[in-house]
This record gives sequence, structure tokens and C-alpha cells, in this order.
Amino acid sequence: MKKIKCIITLLLIVSLLVPSVSTVPANAEVVNVTDPDLREYYVKELNTVVNAIKTDRPGMTVLAQGEIKENEDDADNKMADFAAIIVANVFENKKSLTADLIEQMNGNSVSAWQSTELEYERGAVDVSKIPVAGKDYVCNLSTKYNFTMRTLRNEDNKTTEILIEFPECTLLEALNTSKSDMSKVFDLPTNTDILLDDKDAEDTVVLEGGVFQLDDIVCTDAYIDITYNDNLQLVKYISNINYHVSVNTYTVLESIWPTFFGYLDSWGLEVGKLADFNLIEGIMFIINLFTDFDPEESMSSTYVDYTVNCKMDELDWTPHYFGDVNYDNRIDASDARSILRAAVSLESFRNAGVIFFADMDFDNVITSADARLALRVSVGLEKPFTSYAMRQEQLNATTPVVPPVVTPEVPTEPEAPTEPDVPIIPLD
Repeated sequence: MKKIKCIITLLLIVSLLVPSVSTVPANAEVVNVTDPDLREYYVKELNTVVNAIKTDRPGMTVLAQGEIKENEDDADNKMADFAAIIVANVFENKKSLTADLIEQMNGNSVSAWQSTELEYERGAVDVSKIPVAGKDYVCNLSTKYNFTMRTLRNEDNKTTEILIEFPECTLLEALNTSKSDMSKVFDLPTNTDILLDDKDAEDTVVLEGGVFQLDDIVCTDAYIDITYNDNLQLVKYISNINYHVSVNTYTVLESIWPTFFGYLDSWGLEVGKLADFNLIEGIMFIINLFTDFDPEESMSSTYVDYTVNCKMDELDWTPHYFGDVNYDNRIDASDARSILRAAVSLESFRNAGVIFFADMDFDNVITSADARLALRVSVGLEKPFTSYAMRQEQLNATTPVVPPVVTPEVPTEPEAPTEPDVPIIPLD
């Protein structure tokens, strides 16, 4: 026993003497940014760096994950299982609620995890797969609303890291663009996933028959973490948000009611028509009619957490000239010819990356105008460019117009008047 005490004492002494290992590099400085001007500077730089993903389309790896977790206290609760399926169908937009519920009723587990990993070549990024969907930006953050900002500068690899953490709020607050910028950073559930109830569009959502209150969906652990180098090139981008959904058992029953009769029909009972009669509402009405008991409020509730995480890394920003569609690191007449043939459908490019670099005027369509610009670049009438920003600088550069030098005319001396001829008068 004495030996054990001695060993423990020795270990404690060693732990005090040996310095703890830090995950932060020795030459890195973590700064909590509170100065308004500095926050404005970093937000502008963050937006510029991140949004180049959609304008310049680097090669990259995109890992998108969605994880759903039930309340651990309700691990054996079937209603909690049904609630998890309902929530997963909402946030993953699976449109398979009935099929998933029937699988659960049959005792089969339903996957509550969604993970997608995509690799893109330079120029071939599918921007529809990148948040924010349907927008020309990945991040459009401002300093108008509350968030925490921390920066970390690493002199070893010459990178800057910015961490933005958003305060906890309800989904209703997050969707309100006059109170939050979260909808400009995350793909929040909107009308494409959740249909707003016309009766009370302010705070209610309808999910295939089930009704949720937006105030019952709380956004937690929402942050973005970006790292970029001194060339203002993104090195890594991570976004994360968790939806904490409070679910009443009544909501679950209301959602699975039609599915339940479909399940019975699958056994040949042919009772599906009863789904049109909402027995739950009928029971509620009768109970409320004769008692003060409110079953909806008294029913047990649970919660489901749904976390969405997106990571973009292994970014390749290797410069590539727009118009170089045969990838020989120069722009010549053969590139212009290929672009012109593609414009009139005589030729097809091999992938999305080539199409991206053929669109020299950035109007998302290949036309003869792109071929003309490629030809002008090839003969030196236009400067080559490797990014949208570089092209904009070229277009915005103004060449001063030098007026022609006009030499004033020197006035000529008028001719001297000639004396009139004097008539000769003969003398008689």
C-alpha cells in the first residue's frame, strides 16, 4: 500500500514539473477581436477569401456530414425513434418519411447519418453543392449583429485563422435577416425543406402533417472556422451548426397517423381510408369537452439534435489562364477555335473545369464572344487573366486619353497692295 502511495505521489510531482502540451503553436497568438474597426477589417477579408471558392473554383475536397442524435434518456422510447426519423427527413430533405417510418415499425433501423465526400478538379467545383446554396457567395457576413471573433496567426506557415462563433438562438431568429446573418453563412432550413403554415407563418412549420413551432428549434454550436495564407488564398473552411429540436409526443403521433394506416394496409387490412379521419383530434376534442385536462400539454416530450458540418480543404489554387482549354499553359488560336466550336455545338468539352475556363466573360454560357476574347488575348490585344478579380481589375483600369497635339497656324502677312496703273496720256 505504501508503494502505491509513493508511486501516486511521484506521478503528481512529475505532472507538475513537466509542462503541459499545448495545441497552439509556440509562435502563434490567439486574439479575441473586439475592436470595431478591426472586426470590420477581418470580416471583409474573410468574405473575400472564402467567396473566391465560387468565383475562381479551386480544386478541393468537400466533406459534408449530417448527424442526428436522440435524447439519451429516451434511447428505448419508440416515440423518440419516430421523432428522429421525422427530424432527419426535414433537415436532409429526404422526402421518404412514410417509407422510413414503416421500416421503423417493422423493427428495421433507419440510418440517421448522412455523409458525402466530393473531390473536385481545378475549375470543376459544383457550386450548387457549396453553401450558401443558390447564392453567389459562401459567406456574406457583416458586423451589424452579435458574434464572437477570434484570430490566430501562425508565422511558421504564414497563415491566419479566423473563428466566428454565433450566439444561441431560435430558428425563427436565425431566419430573420434583420436580426442575424446566419442565413448568409449556413444553409438554414427554409421553404424548400420546411413549408411555412399559411395560418401562422411567423412561428409554425408543417412537416408532412406534423407541426413544429420554430421557437422549439434552437440553433446551437454554430460557427465557421477559416484558415488562409498571405496570398489571401483559402487553406481550409469549416462550418458547423446544430439544431436542437424539442418534439412533443402529440406531434409525433400526428405525423405518423397516416403512415400507421399505410403500414396496416401493407399487411392486407385495407384500412388506409381511416387515415382521413384524425382520431387523435377527435379524442382530444372529447376529452377537452368534458374535462379541464389538456392531453397535448400533458403528453411527454423529447428532443432531437441534428448537426450539420461542412469541411472544405486540400484546396488547389494553381493559376490557370481563362481561355486555355487545351491545358498547354498558353492561349493561342487553337483555344479560340475550340471555344468557337463549342459555342455552336460542334465540340463538347470534357468536364466542368474546361467549361469554366472557356467562359471568359463570366456570363455562365459559352458564346462566340468568349472565342473572340480568347483570340484577342492570343494576339496580344488583351491581357491574359487567371481569376475573375484579375479580369475586373483589367476592365476597371482606365488608360488616360492624351489629346492630340494641335499646332496653331501661323498667320501669314497680307500681301501689299499694288499701285494702280497710271494711264499714260499722250502729249499733243
